[in-house]
Amino acid sequence: MRTKHGLTVILSRAGVFAALILIFTAFTQIPLATGYIHLGDAFIFIACVYIGWAAVPAAAVGSALADIISGYAVYALPTFLIKGIMAAIAVGIFALFKKNARSASHNAQFREQGTGNREQVEDCHFEQSEQPKKKSRSIPPIWLMLVAFTVASLFMQGAYMAADAVLIGISWLESDGAYVFVFVEFLKGLVQSAIGVPLGIVAARLLKNLPSNVFMD
Repeated sequence: MRTKHGLTVILSRAGVFAALILIFTAFTQIPLATGYIHLGDAFIFIACVYIGWAAVPAAAVGSALADIISGYAVYALPTFLIKGIMAAIAVGIFALFKKNARSASHNAQFREQGTGNREQVEDCHFEQSEQPKKKSRSIPPIWLMLVAFTVASLFMQGAYMAADAVLIGISWLESDGAYVFVFVEFLKGLVQSAIGVPLGIVAARLLKNLPSNVFMD
């Protein structure tokens, strides 16, 4: 069971990232005919790497508030759900990989001990900071971040297109102009992912060198 102090730390970190997501979504916008693109997704991905499941409420709240501030209040609820699930997908992929890596590591360690070799098997596949006298920080490898962030971004694109169909009206999507709208939305999603995914990966790698207690215990 989590202590009151532990819960306070988690909530405070989620609040900090919610604020960062809000700021970089609402104030780094490039307006488009059907909405805008921004840098906020990169901070959602950074949160997924460093605060785990606490990134889910941070992404949901920060992104929804950004829509309200930016004049897209009608999208606030869909955004709350979509961005929260988007973060959950990325964190879930990390968690699944880490669980499988630990299982493989334990099995390998058991086999090593059975042959008399008791060398410590790394817990693994996660990169460790090599700074001495500091608590080591582990982050997912680049390829795993690329997979997790890309899958999460694809979900986001599909979910927003579904939300558009509901908000605008499914019957409208049967008109000729719908093809242009869908194409523009698809391009917007690609650009958003092309910005958020690599920026999130690079920033996560750079932040790895900070003291480990900045983001997590």
